[in-house]
Amino acid sequence: KGIESSDVKTVTDVYNNSPQTLYYNNNGTVTRGWEQDKLNRESRYPNTTNAKLTVRDVRIETLGTDGAYVACQWTQTQDYNGVSESATGRMTLVMKKIGGIWKIVHLHTSPDKPDATRPVLPSERITDN
Repeated sequence: KGIESSDVKTVTDVYNNSPQTLYYNNNGTVTRGWEQDKLNRESRYPNTTNAKLTVRDVRIETLGTDGAYVACQWTQTQDYNGVSESATGRMTLVMKKIGGIWKIVHLHTSPDKPDATRPVLPSERITDN
């Protein structure tokens, strides 16, 4: 809901407020720390409208009593500065129970269809299940 309403507080509240929180972004960049993510969202969200995020094929795996990961595929559409954008990809969220509350400590997103100009190395060739 926070992404669709461009609500910085709602989105950032699900992440661990720590300089150690790490984000591997869909565009290949890295964001280090909760505060930097908050600043990034504060600069983007005022220019973002009509955001829609859908997730599918959600898999949740617990890792002991205070850890878990969530993996899924996602699609996001939005208007940014009046221009329509659309992206799809895969996402993994690493979560940790902190003070009795589940928080995201790591986000990793990757594009569904990587840049076709990048060569696929022989060691990377696998069959998709």
